[in-house]
Amino acid sequence: MKKWIYALRLKKIKWSSWEFWPMPVAILPVVLCYLYYSLRSFNFLFFKKVNPSVPMAGAFGVSKHLMLKDIDSSFLPQMVLVKAGISIKQLIDQIDQNQISYPLIIKPNIGERGFLVQKIVSQSELARKYTTLPCDMIVQSFIDLREEYTVSFHFFPDVPSSFTITSICKKDFMRVTGDGSHTIRELMANTERYLLQIARFEKEDPDMLDMILKEGEEKILEAIGNHNRGTKFLDARHLIDNQLLETYKKMCLKLNGIYFGRFDLKANSKEDFIHGNVKIMELNGVFGEPVHVYDPDYTCFKAYKDLFAQWKTIFKISQSNKMNYAGTGFIEGIKALAFYKNYKKQLSST
Repeated sequence: MKKWIYALRLKKIKWSSWEFWPMPVAILPVVLCYLYYSLRSFNFLFFKKVNPSVPMAGAFGVSKHLMLKDIDSSFLPQMVLVKAGISIKQLIDQIDQNQISYPLIIKPNIGERGFLVQKIVSQSELARKYTTLPCDMIVQSFIDLREEYTVSFHFFPDVPSSFTITSICKKDFMRVTGDGSHTIRELMANTERYLLQIARFEKEDPDMLDMILKEGEEKILEAIGNHNRGTKFLDARHLIDNQLLETYKKMCLKLNGIYFGRFDLKANSKEDFIHGNVKIMELNGVFGEPVHVYDPDYTCFKAYKDLFAQWKTIFKISQSNKMNYAGTGFIEGIKALAFYKNYKKQLSST
């Protein structure tokens, strides 16, 4: 395929579907919605009252490890927080001491949208990629369960009966099935969502793109369930019933000072997911989107309706929380955001 045809095809894909819109464009109406509620609150950081036990209510620049502090260990994979600057030998020692086996996931303790998240399959691969750690990082056992979901929840302080789940998303990972003659690159080019990922794989794993799979052989191309890594997000709100609400209510009411969030988790089956036989990878704070809105069948109008409803809920919870907070938060917010952007810029250049 000629380069200019390829470039035009990519542009067409990115603009023809809401889920692929560039983030600065897609998020603009949501920013305006946030500003509306900021003005109503006379406070640019009104959302801090929603999850007062964690910095910035878990919006950005918050420790992933801290967010998981109140979750029962039975719901978590084997994991350890390792500090910036430690040597590869020290890192391997901590992995061994915490009985974390390969493959494993290593990711920055602060970050979002799959930023620098990596699956490491062996000690030798770990040694190739790191000499010292560039920032505090979490090492987790890779959760080898078949299905991955997100669950968005909220409730009002001191009103446990208000607990509700507003979004469930099931993730469909990138995969191709071989025909014995075409390369993975060629197979990917037949699917618009996958075509957008070829440039990334050319940098990260070019040898994989040139593989030819046997006829009927299936290969999962991406183990990280992130939308900008090619994973398809499917609206699964039909799974919300009394059993599921009761299961996750018990879990969420144990969270200290967190009233709004989104779990990223895995389960072996739909039934296990509903009954709470799960492993939780992350808990996101107030900026955790209801990611069912990225379902390919969702329109931008429906998506913005749900996103605006989320900010209305955040505003209502902040108003109900009696925590005192002085000032508008404007300067504090600008400083926090500038620090976080600089942090990501430094890591991206390593």
